[in-house]
Amino acid sequence: MGRNAERASPVSRALAWLLLRPLAVLGVALAYLPWRWGLWVGRRLGDLGYWVLPGRRAVARANLERAFGGGRSRSELGRLCRESFRHLGMTVVECCALCFGSRSTLLSRVDVEGVDHLKAAAAHGRGILLLTAHLGNWELLAAAHVHTGYPLSVVVRPLDSAVLDRLVTRFRERGGVEVIPKRRALRGVREALRRGWMVGILLDQNASRREGVFVPFFGEPASTSKSLALLALWSGAPVVPVFIQREKEGRHRVTIEPAVPPPATGDREQDVLAFTTAFSQIVESRIRHSPEQWFWMHRRWRTRPAVAAVALALLLWGGSALAQELTASLASYRAAAGRGEVAALSGAAFMEPRSPRGAPTPLAGAGIVLLPTAPGFLGDLEAVKAHARDSAARYLGAAGEVKRIQEAYERAIRQAGASDLVFTAVTDEAGRFELKGVPAGEWVLLARHEILHAKPPKKIPHQERVSRQFLLEPQPSGYRTVTFWLMPVRVAAGGEVRVELHDRNPWLTGVAEEKTQGVTPTP
Repeated sequence: MGRNAERASPVSRALAWLLLRPLAVLGVALAYLPWRWGLWVGRRLGDLGYWVLPGRRAVARANLERAFGGGRSRSELGRLCRESFRHLGMTVVECCALCFGSRSTLLSRVDVEGVDHLKAAAAHGRGILLLTAHLGNWELLAAAHVHTGYPLSVVVRPLDSAVLDRLVTRFRERGGVEVIPKRRALRGVREALRRGWMVGILLDQNASRREGVFVPFFGEPASTSKSLALLALWSGAPVVPVFIQREKEGRHRVTIEPAVPPPATGDREQDVLAFTTAFSQIVESRIRHSPEQWFWMHRRWRTRPAVAAVALALLLWGGSALAQELTASLASYRAAAGRGEVAALSGAAFMEPRSPRGAPTPLAGAGIVLLPTAPGFLGDLEAVKAHARDSAARYLGAAGEVKRIQEAYERAIRQAGASDLVFTAVTDEAGRFELKGVPAGEWVLLARHEILHAKPPKKIPHQERVSRQFLLEPQPSGYRTVTFWLMPVRVAAGGEVRVELHDRNPWLTGVAEEKTQGVTPTP
């Protein structure tokens, strides 16, 4: 059940039933309307929702402008917004017919094409994963599985209302659909695939930053659940796209497409990203075919890439442009080196003594990088530091974001032909390091030191643990304490610059969980 459903009190349940009774009476009345009248009423319900739900109308209009703003007029976008509400109203009336009326009558108006693609997928003997979306009447799509001859399970997010969730689940199961709650999905999905069933997953909703990957969707990065890709790679089950479209005269057409070819890079993360990108492109193409039939009221782009991810994307996608821009700014360093205006930079990394008579403890193995300074680079790093304070999740992810920004910036410098201006070192057993031949100018020093611990930093909450199981992620068996130092450094010709890095002056400290087993603690 949803979070509120688990905590629902007897009083709240009783009130919910009282509120649902008049809705049930209205649903029965809508279910037995002649289909022409029912669809007309559905369109009027959509018009009503368009005016009484200004918040959802604004979300839908903003989504449409994000997706089509460059190619469609404002009046056309307004028409699409209005038509999407009307489509949803007709879907509500048809769902009433599914729940309270003659299911066979409604299913008789559904045509199915491409069943041969299901047969080819079933021949693998690993079950079938279905890719679909909130497009057309998706509840009718689930009920129409009877036309294919294959049993169906669907992974759903339970509704927040326990009473309403039980009611909807009952009507879905009435049509022979097995409902698998998202929070307990892994076991149910495994069992359904073992039996050779179809398992449907709707992949057009916003995903949290941890559960999703950012892939292009209408030209913008959208956080998309990686669950379908992970399940396909783990089970070997083929992924078959299936969508339903409303047609004229109250009919619907279910289109079953060939299975999506799996990626074969051998890198799990790259395979998940490539698979999910392919899924997103398929969903987008179907939405473009019938845009008024998609659920635009959902905040699809709610989760935004972190500042580090945006910076990384800019560096990777526009690397050549950045390299050209860097070429001019790097000229001063090259000129200083040409004139012989160089110096040495040395330093030490240590932990300060914990007692008055104690001695500093050297921090051996710390990575030192000296880079030409750039306002944008420093700004991105400072943004990560600021956001790391917002939540535990951002704190845990800050170390990885800093690393990605640094690697992308170094890559851009090398693309600019300035590999010799990237100075690196590792502290020795005494915690010392030295960089020679550094041209005069403004630099930024980045240092990173990690300590590996054998035990996880804290007990994982139940919801987090269940989510990890669904995503097929191994449980963390340890964690790394990652300490960063960031220091602007001014190098003058002929001198020697000295820096000290110790545990009392870190720029940022984060925690990175270990996903591998058998972690050995650092002495």
